[in-house]
Amino acid sequence: MGKNTTFRCWLIANFEIVLFWFTVIIGSLLLFITDREKFLNLSDIRQNDLISAHFVSIVILAIFNVPTKRAAFQYGKFLVMIGVVVIIMLNMKQMDFSSYESELMNRLVAWFWIIFSIASIIGGWLAYYTYNNMGEVLSRRMLYRNSNVSLFEFTWKYTLDRFCNITVSIVTCIGWILAIFLIYEEAFLNKSPI
Repeated sequence: MGKNTTFRCWLIANFEIVLFWFTVIIGSLLLFITDREKFLNLSDIRQNDLISAHFVSIVILAIFNVPTKRAAFQYGKFLVMIGVVVIIMLNMKQMDFSSYESELMNRLVAWFWIIFSIASIIGGWLAYYTYNNMGEVLSRRMLYRNSNVSLFEFTWKYTLDRFCNITVSIVTCIGWILAIFLIYEEAFLNKSPI
């Protein structure tokens, strides 16, 4: 296997960590540097609120993107992500939203399913690549797993793990960038109070 394949395997094995840091850096730059004058013109309280919300959102993003040694946690993150959106969709009519909030929730749910569909395709393709190159991808993984399961079972578990993690990582990171834009729109353009 050549250098290009080795890097590709390393990237797939550590996808969620690489995407997490890339997203945090880009999102932070978008929020605080692109329109620094508008940010500085906000009151101190609004600046502190924006910075606090930004750091809390980074922690939430990290929870969904930092890999663990337990496969159940990885699959659980995938199911929680889908479950939260489905619960919101099922209960939206019963929630007391203003027209702006209702429109925002409809946009977020629509964006979620678009991003989720694309992320699932990418995750499926990378999981297939992982299955076909298990030894190479696993040897590049920063987080090694110690397990007594058979190689076949481990291969399927790890392939499913890559699918779930990559899909969750893409959805949460792109969703986080989308949320940055929404916060930017509200904080700087004053479409609605935060």
